[in-house]
This record gives sequence, structure tokens and C-alpha cells, in this order.
Amino acid sequence: MATRPVSRREFFHLSALAGGAAALAACGGTSAPVEQGATASAAPTTVPAVATAAPAAEAAAATAAPAAAGGEVLTLSVLNENWGDIYNNLMVAIGDAYTKENPGVKIDWNFDPDWATKLTTQLAANTPPDATIMRPAQLASLAPKGSLVSFDEQLKQAGLKRDDFVTSLYDSSISDGKLFAIPGGADYWCMFYSKDLYKDVGLDPEKPPTSFDELLAHSKQILKKDANGDIERIGYAPSNGSQFQNWCYIFGGKFYDPTSQKITANDPANVTVLAKIADYVSLLNVDKLAAFNQRPGAYEAGNAFSTKQSAYLFDGFWTYDALDQHAPDIDYAVAFWPTATGAPEERKNYMSGGWMYTIPTGAKHTD
Repeated sequence: MATRPVSRREFFHLSALAGGAAALAACGGTSAPVEQGATASAAPTTVPAVATAAPAAEAAAATAAPAAAGGEVLTLSVLNENWGDIYNNLMVAIGDAYTKENPGVKIDWNFDPDWATKLTTQLAANTPPDATIMRPAQLASLAPKGSLVSFDEQLKQAGLKRDDFVTSLYDSSISDGKLFAIPGGADYWCMFYSKDLYKDVGLDPEKPPTSFDELLAHSKQILKKDANGDIERIGYAPSNGSQFQNWCYIFGGKFYDPTSQKITANDPANVTVLAKIADYVSLLNVDKLAAFNQRPGAYEAGNAFSTKQSAYLFDGFWTYDALDQHAPDIDYAVAFWPTATGAPEERKNYMSGGWMYTIPTGAKHTD
């Protein structure tokens, strides 16, 4: 079992004590990011800076949301991604900490796996939530349309500045020079790999792949199909989400040229990555892969990694909380995400993701 110095739950608790009240005063959340600095046999140990400033907590307390008229409880509706019970409950705990200090306020959480579609529907109907989770891609689309509230003045009142946050997330919260969200959690991804499966197929469990080609080579050795061609065991399982983008950045690709303001989806490095993935998927059979991927997600019981049907899981450090709960007996380790050639200097191309909180235009209780 991989060792871990601090759990996501423990870090949430510490973050909430230091800055959770300030974040939720602006209807934001906190997360438990760590830098992707793990060795092949240990979980990440370095926690980057997050927005947890004592002055901010004091400012939040001074400007806490008032109770509704007549002593009634004011209910704030908050739209969030559905992260599964383990992590949804952590957000609820942060909300409870805020309402404990502000008894005239109640938070009504809505954890929706398709939050972006729900938000755009609510905006179109002029019935937006009081606060919502946000991602950089959605912010880039919604902010220029006037669908989000600017936080520049609130930031000044709270005494916060860019350097108080994970700066990549802060910069992703800006559109046309204005701040439209409060950074929540930064996502630094790494590679979980199954020592059990490595030993089963004769691979060295202490030597995970360091390059993309090595990852595919190991995956081909691990792959097992039945007589009908259905996948029984897989190495790397390509899927939707941010994996493709991360591979492209790792290979030196890009998707946008800020100088020309042009989309560069056909960057040569992007094309190279897509060709490699397409060749590998053709070996798997795209229909068989789609069928195999219809399994519980990484944070749910019965996911393919926890049942030893998949050798790799590309996700953040928080994943081990779910693995510890749902599959305590598997033997796995955590390593750097493989790069183009395996050279350590290529790790500078890693993509970091994350989430923020914002207030939609038209929300009833912006104060």
C-alpha cells in the first residue's frame, strides 16, 4: 500500500480552519492540492500555497451574509460538481463551518455531474444559483458574455492579491483584465500504477514507465482479452477528459497562440500524440474500449484500478482516500506522469488544472 503523509480530509480540515470561512463568504471552496513530486513508491508530500490568510478570514467575518428580513434563514443555493460522497461531504463540512459562524444562513448544495449544462440552462432561464463551481474552460466562455460577476472590488475589500492564491488558477480566473472567480483547488496529476499487475505479467514493480512509448509498451504486455475480444485487463485506458491535452503539452504542443489569438489544435506535437493514441486504440478496438470504460469512476467502489483490471490511474493525490476506503488490499505506487522521452526536464510541460467558485450574474444574494 502506498504511504501518505496527509489525507485530503485532513488537509480540508486545516484549510477550512485557516481560510474556509473567507472562501465561503465569497461562496468559494478549498481543496487539497499537492505538487506532482512523488517518487515511484511514495505519495506526493509537498503542499503548495493556497489562499488561507488570517486577514481574509477577519474581513469575511465582517462582511458575512446577513439573515433574511424578519429573522428568516437566508438560503444560498450552491452548484457543484459531483465528486462522490467522500469529497462532496468534505465540501458540506466547509459549508457547515461557514453557517455555524453565520446562523442566519443555510447552504443548499447541488452536486451535479453535468453542472456546466445545468448552469447554462439556469442562466438562460434567469434562475441561476447563488454560487457555482467554475472551471477555466467554462469561465473563458461565460465571462465575456457577461454571465459572471466580477470579484475585483471584493478582493480589495478582503485584502487579498494574486500571490495569495495558486497563481495559475488565479490567472485562469481572469478575463479581459477582470477577476471572475475565486480559486478553489489546484489539480496536480500523477500516475498511480498497480504493482499487483506488474508482478502478474513479469514486469518490474519498482520500474514504472517514464516515457509515453514505454507506457504503451507496458500496456500491451498487460492487455488481456477473452475469446470474444472483450477486454478483461488493460494497461493504459485512454478516456475523455484532460488526458489528451496533458499529453499534448508534455510533447511541447499548444492549443492557442496568444499573439495571433488563433486556435492551434493542429499543432504538430498535438497531431503526433493523437496518432500514437489512435494506433493504440485500434489495437484495443474502440468499441471494446468504450465498453470496458463503462465502469465506476476512480472515486467509486468497483473501479477498474481497484479491482486489478486496469494497471494505471491518472489522477490527483486525493485518489488514495477512495482507494484506501474501497480497495485497501491492492498494492500500488505513485509515480511521475510519463513524459515524451522520459527526461525529467520535460516535466516542466505538465499541465495543472483546477476549479474555482464564482457568482453568476442574476444571483439573488450576491452580498
